[in-house]
Amino acid sequence: MLESRVLSKDDFVEWGKDYVLFLHNTSHVEDEPYPNLLKEKGGTGFPTLMFMDAEGKVLAVHRGPRSLEGFTKSAEKAREYLRLREAAAKGDGKARVRLLLLDLEMGGFDPKDARDRLDALGDSMSEEDREKAEQKIVDKEVAGELNRRLRALRGKPRTEIMKAYRETVVDLFRKGMVPSDRSGIGYMVQLGSAALESGDAKFREKVLDTLESFRKKVPMYGRYLKPVIEKLESKIGDSDEEGEEEEEHEGRRKQGG
Repeated sequence: MLESRVLSKDDFVEWGKDYVLFLHNTSHVEDEPYPNLLKEKGGTGFPTLMFMDAEGKVLAVHRGPRSLEGFTKSAEKAREYLRLREAAAKGDGKARVRLLLLDLEMGGFDPKDARDRLDALGDSMSEEDREKAEQKIVDKEVAGELNRRLRALRGKPRTEIMKAYRETVVDLFRKGMVPSDRSGIGYMVQLGSAALESGDAKFREKVLDTLESFRKKVPMYGRYLKPVIEKLESKIGDSDEEGEEEEEHEGRRKQGG
């Protein structure tokens, strides 16, 4: 599709002379030297288009129109990244903040390295930007932990995998590690299922609030969460009614005593 519409055009061929064009075919091919390249660079789908420097550092991820004009705008973002990197190396605090936020936005970062950079920025970062950065790092940490758990369970029966996955989700949730981007939909579905099975009313209410918040942030996945949200609301409502009946019964018992 890209080849026939854009990449084979004369104006793109001329434009491309200023860059080293590289195609990575992400597939399960034996002896593939870079099997995890897409994930390592923060890619999540096909095709993923990005600009990198000579060392392979991602400078900009193309998210606009797949046209020469769109590529040109992304190329300018890559050049802006290089300008920021140079300024940050000279001690420009604002450039260091902007550079970290760009790296977090593109996704191809190491959580530990990102936390070290975040801590080093100290008070030079606004509260709002710090919260955004913290959440991006948490999103990456959660995804990494769940992927590690799934790899460790490879080959196990599906019921065992789902049980262990759900337990991991609940453990992360109790630690305050809650994803906010679309990659967290699996986490949210399993968290909702765990809440439905739980006898802990406070846990169910906390999970319901979390699911509602996620649905507002990522509305495209609302239809997947709607059934579990409705079931949780119903279960919480039934629990409230039971609690009121017990209180009323206890009140009558005391009056009779």
